[in-house]
Amino acid sequence: MTPEVEEIRNAIRAVVAEMIPVQTQWGTVIKVTGNTCSVKLSKTETEMPNVFLGFDDGDRQVIPEDGSKVLIGIVNNLRTGGFILMAEKVKEMRYYADKTVFNKGLKKGLVLLEKVVQKLNNLEQQHNKALLDFVTHTHIDPLSGATGVIVVPPQATSIIPTQESELENTKIIQ
Repeated sequence: MTPEVEEIRNAIRAVVAEMIPVQTQWGTVIKVTGNTCSVKLSKTETEMPNVFLGFDDGDRQVIPEDGSKVLIGIVNNLRTGGFILMAEKVKEMRYYADKTVFNKGLKKGLVLLEKVVQKLNNLEQQHNKALLDFVTHTHIDPLSGATGVIVVPPQATSIIPTQESELENTKIIQ
């Protein structure tokens, strides 16, 4: 095959390759802004703007760190309207759903922190009141046989009310 024919053949291959729809592309996040990000595509070194953080700005969003490598899903081979499929470094995940199941639901539901703290504080207040009643209560010692001998209970300390920050894992919020 002559060099001219080989050159024509390679040119035809290049043109046809660009006509074949691409479903995914690798790239690097340039900047995340709102619900989209700009990505520098690895193959062409060009910028792809307005890449959604979730499929069509839907119920799940992956918020990658700037500079993170990402795999982008492409719809209809368009250069806009892509969406993040996966990311090397994830800053945050957002789910918008009525029900989310982790670990097959084997560990049951997440704790409603405000209700737990309220119940703990109620118990702590009741304990502190009972403790105060106990330590301020005096009575005559029935064992000594003497009248007027007063027994004072031992000293004890109150429980400090629980704060939400003591129980809260701020990495998973709802």
